[in-house]
Amino acid sequence: MKKFTKVFLIIILTVFVTVTLSAQATRGGTKESKRTARLQKMQSKPRLMKKFDTNGDGKIDESEFAAMKAKRKENKAQFDTNGNGKIDDTEKAARKAERLKKLESKPRLMKNFDTNGDGKIDESEFAAMKAKRKENKAKFDTNGDGKIDENEKTARKTEKIAERIKKMESNPKLMAKFDLNKDGKLDENEISQMKAKRKDNRAKFDTNGDGKIDSAEREARKASRKAAKESK
Repeated sequence: MKKFTKVFLIIILTVFVTVTLSAQATRGGTKESKRTARLQKMQSKPRLMKKFDTNGDGKIDESEFAAMKAKRKENKAQFDTNGNGKIDDTEKAARKAERLKKLESKPRLMKNFDTNGDGKIDESEFAAMKAKRKENKAKFDTNGDGKIDENEKTARKTEKIAERIKKMESNPKLMAKFDLNKDGKLDENEISQMKAKRKDNRAKFDTNGDGKIDSAEREARKASRKAAKESK
């Protein structure tokens, strides 16, 4: 009887250990699969990849993932003003306002989406911006997988460059200045000269040296151009 009890206990213990190890392996596998899925989702976001894929291999490795987590922690600490470890509604509103302020510092974006011309991005304009981005994503996601892969990124970049050049070529003042061979088009050399001129102009009016033209600097540039025009 004692021998039977001992054997029975060994069987029970073996089953318990096997089940426990199996459960741990399953949890580990599930955790790893979730992490893989999360990384794949991150890698499908061009803006995020541009910022954190520092080695340019098209993937987020361990060090890049750690840098991303550190940046998120830093951002969270920036807006968690009451220090409770959470972002409440008031803090979310402050974070959104900061994000809008950043968008409002981009002239090209403001030109396209500040439809009422008040120098700010309101809720409807922000919604229109998001809708446009969604539309663009759908346009270039040719394989319909919900992601923009490298080939689709290249196609998008090529089309945007072509559209930008076409738009520049429709500007008589710009063409008179930069279409040096007068063929009605902008070639690589002419575009390079244009970019160099813009860089010089930016350096001239970027008085705080942050690499951007803020609203005050834009006003100064506008006044300078007006004065130059009136002096002619």
